[in-house]
Amino acid sequence: MRFTRTLRDPVKFQRAGNVGIVTLNRPKALNALNHPIVKMMRPQLKTWEESGIDRVILKAEGGKAFCAGGDIKDLTLPTYNGDYDSGANFFREEYQLDYQLGTFPKPVISLIHGVVMGGGVGISCHTPIRIATEKTLFAMPETSIGLFPDVGGGFFLPRIPIPGFGLFLGLTGQRLKGPDCQHGHVSTHTISSDKLADIEKFLIDLPENLCAEEIGEAIQRFQISIGEFSLAGQIDNIQKYFENPKSLVELVQELESSTGEWEQKVAKKLRSMSPTSLAITFKQIQDGKNMSFYDVFSMEYRLAYQCLRHEFPEGVRALLVDRDNSPQWNPATIEEISDSLMQTFFEEKPNTWHPTKPWE
Repeated sequence: MRFTRTLRDPVKFQRAGNVGIVTLNRPKALNALNHPIVKMMRPQLKTWEESGIDRVILKAEGGKAFCAGGDIKDLTLPTYNGDYDSGANFFREEYQLDYQLGTFPKPVISLIHGVVMGGGVGISCHTPIRIATEKTLFAMPETSIGLFPDVGGGFFLPRIPIPGFGLFLGLTGQRLKGPDCQHGHVSTHTISSDKLADIEKFLIDLPENLCAEEIGEAIQRFQISIGEFSLAGQIDNIQKYFENPKSLVELVQELESSTGEWEQKVAKKLRSMSPTSLAITFKQIQDGKNMSFYDVFSMEYRLAYQCLRHEFPEGVRALLVDRDNSPQWNPATIEEISDSLMQTFFEEKPNTWHPTKPWE
C-alpha cells in the first residue's frame, strides 16, 4: 500500500492496488473540513481519475467522526474585518470538491462512521455507496447558524423518496442516528462498526471493473438488521405539513395552530432558527427539485456568498465565538422576510470575481 501524503497531513492518500483510499486526518477537530483538505483532495482525485483508478474509498481517522462539517469559525472570522472573499473562496472550492465526488467516473464508497454533518455530508451524500454504522450521527443543522443546508443539499434533500422528508431535515436540522440513516436514505448500507476494517479489506480485494450497483450488492453480506425507523410514527405528520406547503409562513403558522404536541415542538424549533436561513432553505429545496446537479451548486454558491454578508457570521458568533447562544437575527421573524431580500440571495448577478459556474 503506497502513501502519497505524510501521516501529519490533514488528509491522507493511499493506493492499494488499483483502489484509492482517502482518509480525513483531523480527529481532534472531528475531521472538520478545512481549506487545506479541499485543496489536497481535488488534484489527487483528478490524478487518480486520469491514471485509471478502479474505485475510491473515503473514510476518516479517530472513530468519533467521519466529518463534523466545515471549519465554520475560520470561515467567518475574516468577515468581521470586512473580508468576505476568504470564506467565499472556501465555499467555491468545497463545492467543486463535492461536485467532483458526485460526478466521479468510478465508484466512490463513503464509510460514514460517527458524526457526519454539513461539509461531511457534502463529500459523502453524492457518492453512490454510503455505509453507515450504529454510531453514525447525521444532521444538516445550518439553519440554526444563519446558513442553509448547502454542499448540494438542494439536490440531495428533495430527492429523498419520503414525501416532505428532505424539506423537514433541511429546515429543522433533525438528527438521524445509526440505522435511521438508511431508513431516511442518507446511507445505502448499515454495518456493525467492528466490521469497518473487514469491509475496507473486502472493498480493496473485490475484482476490478465493478459498477456501483455490483459493489453495493457484494457488500450486502455485511448488512445488519436496521429494525424499525424511529421516526416512523412521525412520517404522516411530516408528509402532511412538509410535502407541499404553499409558503414557509403558512407552514409554520399551520404547525402553531395545531394543538398536537409534535406540531408545537417542531414549530418552536423552527422559530428558534434564523428566519432568513429558513426562507433561503425553503426556496432552495423547492427550486432544487427541478434543477440539475450542476445548477444546484451554482445556486448554492451564490447563496453562500450572500450568507457571509448576512446572518452566517452572527450565527457562528453566538455559537462558537461569544458562546451566548443568543443570535440577533435580522429580520427577527419569518413574517418580516421580504421578496427583495430573497431576490438579493437568489438573483444571478454577473460578477467577474465569482463566476456563476465556479468549477469551469
